Amino acid sequence: MNPKSAFTTLPIYLLFFTTCTNGFSIYNALFKAQSNLKSLIYQNHPIPEGYTYCQAEYPIADNYKKVPNSELLHVQLFLRHGDRTPENLIKNELVDWNDCKQSYDHIQLRPNNSEQTDITFQLIPQLPAKSSTNTDSKKDFSSKLWTGSCSVGQLTDLGKQQHIQLGKAIRELYVEKLNFLDSELSSANIERNINVRTSQIWRTQNTAESFLNGLYPSINRKNQTNIPMNYYPIQIETMLSNTIMCPKIKLILQKIALSRDYINYLKSTRKEMAKLNHIFGVNTNADSKWLYSWISHMDVLQPRLCNNKPYPCNLDLCASKQDAKFALNNANFETKYIKRDSIYSDMLTRLTAGPLLNEILVGFNKVIGNKDKNNQIPKLSIFSAHDETLTNLLGAFKANDEGILWPPYASNLAIELWKQNPSNGQSASHSIRILYNGKTLQVLGTKNETNKPWCDFNSCDYSNFEKYLTTIIPDDIIKECEI
Repeated sequence: MNPKSAFTTLPIYLLFFTTCTNGFSIYNALFKAQSNLKSLIYQNHPIPEGYTYCQAEYPIADNYKKVPNSELLHVQLFLRHGDRTPENLIKNELVDWNDCKQSYDHIQLRPNNSEQTDITFQLIPQLPAKSSTNTDSKKDFSSKLWTGSCSVGQLTDLGKQQHIQLGKAIRELYVEKLNFLDSELSSANIERNINVRTSQIWRTQNTAESFLNGLYPSINRKNQTNIPMNYYPIQIETMLSNTIMCPKIKLILQKIALSRDYINYLKSTRKEMAKLNHIFGVNTNADSKWLYSWISHMDVLQPRLCNNKPYPCNLDLCASKQDAKFALNNANFETKYIKRDSIYSDMLTRLTAGPLLNEILVGFNKVIGNKDKNNQIPKLSIFSAHDETLTNLLGAFKANDEGILWPPYASNLAIELWKQNPSNGQSASHSIRILYNGKTLQVLGTKNETNKPWCDFNSCDYSNFEKYLTTIIPDDIIKECEI
């Protein structure tokens, strides 16, 4: 693994505030202009029973039912990484993150392309102990980070275990119950079974390694089986909102952030936000993301909640579990409003999710059009990705209020392609089923049919699925991204 791939990512919602130099003046003016508007109540959207940010539900093989009179052809499986450390650092990082001791990262050298490993290297983050005196603490940067064995935004041992268990659940389903995948993986059959793609970011690579350890444990892998893990360079990445190649994304986010509903939402939470900013000791003048979104606050608090870590304090004032819940509820509103409900959401979806949706369609159409049995197309395409990847897709699919909640750790979105057996001389047709965290994805209607789901993902006719997605996918993404 490339240590440089361990950099962290900003949620797409924060990009406007961290890149637009006039964000403060625009927002301050609009706050004053909207001061007489009735504040909207956003906290009255209760989190459903059983939902937790800390752990997604897994598919259960015993509860799984095949699409009637159909054959499963292909699955595209999108994963959110497991439990991780925070990405945002606060002033007093006194918590210990000694939670990343299990490493699956090894670099093997094989001289002259031989089958035998000559030497193995292991990648381990090194966090020096914090200086013991105030004088020493000024000579390095150790006081700015927690102690322990974890880097910023790193997959924890718990996160690895979450994906080992998810891999086992997927094995029980697609190997043991359906006989869809081969029981044993070898260099001879890997291409017809799985394909793995990660982002450049370390935790998604750790996630894929852990997931594969559950899907194909060592007892089910032949010796020297090499499993390639592919990734796109960040400049052409499609699993994250690509603001490098598409600067127009930032302009759309600006319009959303300056909308009346979003401004009123922020006004209704300013008191709580100011309290947490004080506790965190963040410099809001230097970094405006702490003023205009709750995503960073959630990022600080949820990993601590999920790992039973103490909450941050500043003198005698401390954050609490209730604060963590409040921040999560606000983050849920933000993802729902930005990705689905804003009048600009469809425009945003075209540029953020459109390229990935195109890859999904291309993959399915390749399977449907494949008439050569010798042309091996992997049955399972694994995308080890991020919460943003899933929210982009869920927003594009118009997931209902429960489905659009922030994806928990180890979330899993399985898009299945089924071939319906022909009858009465009719040609075979195809359908799509989508399972999100073990349950059929429930969706809303389009803007023209708000009361009727645009498709039933127990078995959605493929032609309808394809037609809907083509309305979202840009014909010329480069042109549409121009400012």
